[in-house]
Amino acid sequence: MWRPCLAFGKRIAASYDKFYERWPKFTAGITMGGAAGACDIVAQKIEKPSMRMKDLDLLRVFHFSMYNGIFCGAFLQVVYNVYYPAMFTGSVVAQAIKLTLFDNFIFGPFLYLPSYYVYKSLADGRTSLAGLVDYVEGGWDVVLACAGVWVPTQYITFVYVPPNFRILFHAVVGILWDIVLSYLVPMETSKHLEGNGDEVVVGLVSRTETKSNPALSPVQVEAVVADVLNEGKATPDSKK
Repeated sequence: MWRPCLAFGKRIAASYDKFYERWPKFTAGITMGGAAGACDIVAQKIEKPSMRMKDLDLLRVFHFSMYNGIFCGAFLQVVYNVYYPAMFTGSVVAQAIKLTLFDNFIFGPFLYLPSYYVYKSLADGRTSLAGLVDYVEGGWDVVLACAGVWVPTQYITFVYVPPNFRILFHAVVGILWDIVLSYLVPMETSKHLEGNGDEVVVGLVSRTETKSNPALSPVQVEAVVADVLNEGKATPDSKK
């Protein structure tokens, strides 16, 4: 029973290897972009379990797929298989340790995650600076989550995974990471935000009030949110 499955898997792997060898950037981009789009759909369902498929934010899925396809696929194919091997030398283990530390504590926090926040901001019609401000103010949890997933993954990648399969391996492990990233920092579109109405106002006001006055209790924050919503729904006559 297992032999036919194993033989089929080997044929698929061989075909992927040949395709990657001929078109490395394109293959890496399709691999990461496709996986990321599927993961964003899962993240949206986790956020709202009652959501129907027709209510999915497809623009959010598109932006998340595009970013991962271009940056985490095509760009990282060059970084991992061309630049990193030239930058770091030594035994396989020593090289893997250097690459892992550099990738997770230099490349990740100072290039990968900032670029994600900037792309997210631009996709929503805001500025690059606004995205960087979002990252500085609220990106620490994402940095920690990123390191937790990718430190062991990177070590395994650079010690055991052949170059042509590194992006594919990252796509498999990235199923977990993409869901985490899309859930923590979703590429929410303005249209989708407007459609959520009071739900968005509640989230924004709650975060704003909690940051500006950490001493506020949850009950006090809820009271502030209620006041804002009531004021927003009041008619011009009722405000006089």
